[in-house]
Amino acid sequence: MQLFLNIFTSITLPILMLVGLGYGLQRLIAFDLETLTKLQVYVLIPCAIVHFLVSANLPLADAVPSAWFTVVQFAAHFAAGWVAATALGITGAARTMLAITPGFNNSGNYGLPLIQLTFPPDYLLHQTIVLSMHMVLLASVGLWMMARHTSEQPKFFRTMFATPMIPAVLLGLTLKYYDVSLPGSIAIPLKLMGEAFTPLALFLLGAQLTGINGLGQRGSLTLALVLKLAAAPGITWALAIAFGFPGDLTALFVLGSATPVGVMVAIFAAKYGTAPTLTASAVFLSTVLSALTVTAWIYAMQSAGLMPSMLPQPQ
Repeated sequence: MQLFLNIFTSITLPILMLVGLGYGLQRLIAFDLETLTKLQVYVLIPCAIVHFLVSANLPLADAVPSAWFTVVQFAAHFAAGWVAATALGITGAARTMLAITPGFNNSGNYGLPLIQLTFPPDYLLHQTIVLSMHMVLLASVGLWMMARHTSEQPKFFRTMFATPMIPAVLLGLTLKYYDVSLPGSIAIPLKLMGEAFTPLALFLLGAQLTGINGLGQRGSLTLALVLKLAAAPGITWALAIAFGFPGDLTALFVLGSATPVGVMVAIFAAKYGTAPTLTASAVFLSTVLSALTVTAWIYAMQSAGLMPSMLPQPQ
């Protein structure tokens, strides 16, 4: 119990405090949320991606399994959500979102800070690859599934390259592959922006949550939360064992899948009218409940000996 409390107070609570600060100040001051979001999407995330990729000491080849495993993991989560929804008689747009939400983690705003707090710095290379794959999957499979319920067909390449995030991934991977050392005049600003990303991403996540109102149908919402916070990490753990991943990567994948539903999923669901209330509610409540569930999964990973403890052991 003491170890659980240590994890909660030293890792999970600081994350939720920054999210809560963003939520509270947005309610009080009402920042220009559109401008803050653009700052994150067009500046902070691209700079952080390039910095994390280039500065990691791990060779790029070590992160290749993270790329293909993210695709396998998403397919398994999607199938689990689809089967569970169908078994409970849920159809249409709600079933589509119940299949999509378990696989699309908040791998940027929440996942990157979480991995920063629980793993050595080099492991950000893996989480950056995971974030990149999620962006590609959301812009392709995710949008196609949502658009099936509307007459609008999103343009794949236009969606992918509407922001500099994918170009930043390509640039970072190229620089990493050729082992290019950036001059200090470029490397230092990238480093500073990358370091600024973590607190601002969590703050912005809280601010974005203020735009979510109302709750979806109780049964579908409960299923969405169970799938995202319990089933998805469990499925990921089983898959990682089946593919023979070492303990540290298994823990990283499990913790990444334990993060809340990504905010971008709710934004696109609202845009295409694909069960928007259900999806937004899943984002909000999964973020709130993650205070306990993410702590529990960190505790499980440490208790299983899959990751070194970043905290003092209880006496």
